[in-house]
Amino acid sequence: SLLFLPKQGRYTARLEAGIILRQGRSRIVDQFSRQVEATMAEKVFSERGYLTLISRREVPPGEFEAVTVVRDLGTGNIGALRSTIKVPAFSSDRIAVSSLILESQELKPRRVDIDPTTESDPSLVVPVPLRVFTRGAQVSGSCIVYHPQREPTTGKARVRVEGSIRRGDETVQSIAHSVHTIEAATRADVIPLYFPLPLSSLTPGLYSLEIQVLDEVGGRGVTQRVDFLVR
Repeated sequence: SLLFLPKQGRYTARLEAGIILRQGRSRIVDQFSRQVEATMAEKVFSERGYLTLISRREVPPGEFEAVTVVRDLGTGNIGALRSTIKVPAFSSDRIAVSSLILESQELKPRRVDIDPTTESDPSLVVPVPLRVFTRGAQVSGSCIVYHPQREPTTGKARVRVEGSIRRGDETVQSIAHSVHTIEAATRADVIPLYFPLPLSSLTPGLYSLEIQVLDEVGGRGVTQRVDFLVR
C-alpha cells in the first residue's frame, strides 16, 4: 500500500528498499539499500496496483536467507519479507534449476532492460512474481532446468518432473508428472518448465508449491519450493 502524490498530471511514490542475504546466523553474503522514486502517467497509474523493483547483484552459489524491507517515505509505513533463495552452482556436468516463479495470467510480464546488450530482444521480459492469489485466479508456475546429463551413446537427456501443493506437512494436490527430453541434435542444455496451478479447490490459507526435478541419466535430483497465499 503505497502513497502516490499527484504532480503535473503524473503520480509519484518515494520508497527505500533494502535486502540482506545471509548464511546461517552470522555470515552476511550481500546487503544493500537504495531509494527509489516511481513515477507513473495517469493511465498507467490507474491500471497497475503493484511495482516490480529489480536490482542485479553478484552472489556466489549457495542457499541463503533473504530479509527484504521496503519503506514508503511518504507515510513511513514499512513492509518486510523473509524468504529462502537458492543460487545454483552452474556446471556443464551437473543439473541445476532456477527459482520457481508464480504468475497470474491477468498480469502480463513487463519489458525491463537491465542489460544494454539485450535491449533489442523483444522476447526478454521480467515476470510479475506474485505470492497472493484469489481462488478464482488463473495461476501458473515456471522454472528453468539447466545442464541435465546426456547419455554417452545417444546424446539424449531425460528429465522427470514431479510436484505437489502442500499445506504444512500435508500434500493437498499433486502436479501431473511429466518427462522432458533433449534430443542429441539440440545444442542447448536448457529445459523451460511451465505448469498450471488450479486453486479453486483450495481453502484460504498459506500453501507451498514443491517441484522435484530428476535427471534420469545422471541420477541426480533438485527440489525447489515457493510459498503462496490463497485468499
